[in-house]
Amino acid sequence: MTGTEEKIDIQAVLAEMKQGFAKNIPAKVVEVRQSWNMLKAAPHDLAIFDIMHRKAHNLASSGDMLDLEYISDPARKIELALQEGQPGRLPQHAIEQLLETLEAATGGDAAHKPAD
Repeated sequence: MTGTEEKIDIQAVLAEMKQGFAKNIPAKVVEVRQSWNMLKAAPHDLAIFDIMHRKAHNLASSGDMLDLEYISDPARKIELALQEGQPGRLPQHAIEQLLETLEAATGGDAAHKPAD
């Protein structure tokens, strides 16, 4: 490297990458909610079950990468509930509460939440 070349600010590059990932978090929460709604409608559909598991896992991983525990923790709990459960026999109330926590944390659409 010559003295006239600019050094790359690795921290700035990482911060920019994290910011890009963070912008996608609300959309990922919506995808998990949509998968859940589909799974509730077809509780024994293994393809939908697998899609939801993957989406919850990806959301948890994104939250971990960004050090956003308020995202990664509920997403990881959803992932574990799916791993420990079986299609058609999932803890629906617990998953709904975790999804509501995620939606609240990301300013999610209140239309997805059940009425009080």
